[in-house]
Amino acid sequence: MRLSSSFFINNRKKLMDHLPEETAVLIFAGEAAAMCADTEYRFLPDRNFWHLTGLDYQRGKLILIKHKGDLFETRLYAPVKDAMVERWHGKTMSFEELAELSGI
Repeated sequence: MRLSSSFFINNRKKLMDHLPEETAVLIFAGEAAAMCADTEYRFLPDRNFWHLTGLDYQRGKLILIKHKGDLFETRLYAPVKDAMVERWHGKTMSFEELAELSGI
């Protein structure tokens, strides 16, 4: 079962309501830790990153910028799709899919 993007949009709004004006928040998703030279542990995203985006995606970055008033800006950065990485670690989502799931 997948939560709708409105849930994560609301989480970001709640966070921004508690921050002072002209503030920025930067959150990293993290990376899977290496078990040995060619194996990684199962990836678990940073809890704050997941709570605000709903994404289980390595090396993602979320930037939230609160402007004056109730205006805020949301930016999501994700690694570029790499055919060699996908060959060994499986398919990754496109940026459009990430944006749709997170509501960004």
